[in-house]
Amino acid sequence: ENLRIASVLGRIGLAWGIAAVLYLNFGVKARIAIAAAILVGYGLLSALVAAPDVAGAGPLTREGCLAGYADRLLLPGKLYGKTFDPEGLLSTVPAVVTAMLGMFTGEFVRRSEERTSGSRKTLWMAAGAVALLALALCLDPLQPINKKLWTPAFVFAAGAYSLGMFALFYYIIDVCQWRRWAYFFKVIGVNSITIYMVQRIVRVSYTSEFFFGGLASKLSPEAAAVVLSAGYVAVCWLLLWFLDRKKIYLKI
Repeated sequence: ENLRIASVLGRIGLAWGIAAVLYLNFGVKARIAIAAAILVGYGLLSALVAAPDVAGAGPLTREGCLAGYADRLLLPGKLYGKTFDPEGLLSTVPAVVTAMLGMFTGEFVRRSEERTSGSRKTLWMAAGAVALLALALCLDPLQPINKKLWTPAFVFAAGAYSLGMFALFYYIIDVCQWRRWAYFFKVIGVNSITIYMVQRIVRVSYTSEFFFGGLASKLSPEAAAVVLSAGYVAVCWLLLWFLDRKKIYLKI
């Protein structure tokens, strides 16, 4: 009864698993239609249908949201937010579209590899990011950009920022071939799940305070916080650097 079933990794697994099944069985146009249907259906349900077990609560409140009702009804164990879970079952459905946006981007880059120059692909992706952001801002007054409910507006906003950053780094690294500076981030990227889990199992902050606590104690609280945070990142990065040197990569 004290075990929380929902989780960030669980959502990633479910969203990408469903998106992968759709990728294997449907073409691009069909998947675009499926993604649109998911967002429209989920958006209407979230905006118009309130939880039947909480009288008087609106559909976009913590107590009255339909996503929370589904969690209370179907999820065993405890919920992260007591009345609903931000990584719950129903709100995972629009997260599938977030995974699909990533797949659409990968397909675009790979399929147009020979026909389109890298610079033109970058422009198309940047334009796509602007279009997604415009959709998010247009939907926001109707149903706010909300991560915990994973609203359609949030799907578009997160997709806009992600696609924009992808376009930027694609241009810098793949088109312009400026790659050496990115080694710091590559070390993190190839073992991202590893460091995510390590922080849940190991108190990295203890190591950071052991090495950097003395310096931090001589500084103002604001500067000390910066030093300890930088030390925390350094400890995590050095562990990942060691794993990279040993060619050890943990993946799901």
